Order: sequence, then C-alpha cells, then structure tokens
Amino acid sequence: MNDELESMMFRANEDSDTLMVLFSGRQAGFIEPLHFNMSFVTRKVHANRMYLRDNFGMWYHDGLQGITKNIPETADFLREHIAEEGYKRVVMVGVSSGGYAAILLGLMIGADDIHAFGAPTEVRVGMREEVEFRIERSLKKIAKRTDIDPDLLDLRRTIEKYPLKENATLLLYFDPGFDVDAERAHRLREFDGVKLMECPGTGHQVMKAYINNMEFYQAVADGTTLPPPAPVS
Repeated sequence: MNDELESMMFRANEDSDTLMVLFSGRQAGFIEPLHFNMSFVTRKVHANRMYLRDNFGMWYHDGLQGITKNIPETADFLREHIAEEGYKRVVMVGVSSGGYAAILLGLMIGADDIHAFGAPTEVRVGMREEVEFRIERSLKKIAKRTDIDPDLLDLRRTIEKYPLKENATLLLYFDPGFDVDAERAHRLREFDGVKLMECPGTGHQVMKAYINNMEFYQAVADGTTLPPPAPVS
C-alpha cells in the first residue's frame, strides 16, 4: 500500500452550509486504493462533501492516514472542521464498514442525520458468514487491542452512550432477505430516531439500489422527504 495514499478528499460548495461526510467501505482503501465510494454519483450534489476511506482495513479504528490515529481523534477532527466552517447541517453516509463508522462517528459528533448501507452494528471476531481471510484478520487485530473503548465496538452501547440528538435520524438500509444484515439492523430498531429502510434483492450490496440516484443523495443532503429505493435488476 502506498504510504502517501490520502484518506480524505474534500469538495467545497461555498453556497451551502451543509456538510456531507461520506465513508467508503473497506474495499475502497484496502482492495481498490484509488477509489472513494459515492464520489461520482454525489459530484453534483449541492453540499460540501468530505469523502473518507480506511486505508488500514481496520474499520476506521486506526484513524485517517496522515490526519488522525484513532476514532476519538477522527471525531475531534470532524468537530473542529465543522466548528471552523460553521456548517448548519451535518449528515453522515457510509457503506458496509464505512456505514459502521458513519453511525459511530455520527453519534459521537451529534450529526443531524446518519445513513448507513449494509452496516455492521458491532465489530467482533466471526461476526460475518463466509468471512474473507483479510477481514477476519483485521477483526482479530481489533479484538486484541486494549486501547479501543469497548463501547465503540458495539453500536448498541455507543447509541446508549451518545444518543441521537433531538430530531436527528439514523437510517439503516438493508436487504430483509439477507439475514446477516437484517439482524444487524434490527439490533438498533428500539432506539429513538432509528428507521429501518428495507431494500429487497440487494444482498449486502445495498448501495446498488441508489448507485446512480443523484436525487436521492441531494435529498439526503437537504434532509427532505426521501424517494423510495430504486428497483434492483
């Protein structure tokens, strides 16, 4: 892996006071290192956009390369950026492990809305069926760490510690026919502000229901009524 590979790409929009923070899934920084998820479909969204990826394959627990070293530092980095720029609205969007990070960091910084696609709601060894070797290896490394707050590895504990702020919403997108993701989403259904968004036929690749739907991402940025999921062929 290229040590100079950046973990962040920022696209400013001087006419907007909204910040979208978009977290790539694990493949973006580890398997496809030149890619940020959602960067193409959101390129014309009217909002400031910060794209993040986990170049370490450690579910963002090793921070952002060249910027932060762990989750608490990343939360501080986001808070400082938001305060400096004076954004009025902050929305987090994430895919898979990036969805986990979007929820975790969104709760920690008090985001207005959080959108997570196929997101794990806990990080532990053996949590996935048919786990790839690389992913299981990362999970074992995380499990051995003594510097990670256990409350940050189980999002049920995280949301109890950092409840959604008033009128904030956490939307969990998943395929109800894909048992692994469905069970993960249902773990958080009891908490105020959590909404389950069913996307049948997508499997773990829930993002493909929205992959070309720029109007959806604009609605996410604006916090307006969301269009229904696009049909999946």
